[in-house]
Amino acid sequence: MAISNGPTVVGTSATVATATTSVVPLIAIPDNCHTIVITNVDAAETIYAKVVAAGGALPATSSINVPSSSSLTLPIGVLSDRVGAYNLVYAASANGVVAYITYVLELQS
Repeated sequence: MAISNGPTVVGTSATVATATTSVVPLIAIPDNCHTIVITNVDAAETIYAKVVAAGGALPATSSINVPSSSSLTLPIGVLSDRVGAYNLVYAASANGVVAYITYVLELQS
């Protein structure tokens, strides 16, 4: 992934078609992203997130949980500060739930 020189925030989403299958967001985490905000606008279902390969189910007990009608701010540090690969994937407690994701980017000089 490359450095994003566009806006200081980038919005994307991840639609969970099947609750038992985790998905990647439409836009990958930019290298200069230091914070991720995950918003769950669903009135009843929970969104799960975890650093794993996409495709499998994400257990609620070992994943980040974003309850219904809430959001979570996750400071991750820019790529040079992160340890190892960082592939955040999403799942949900029901089919058709959308995770709305905002990447907050470090300004480039």
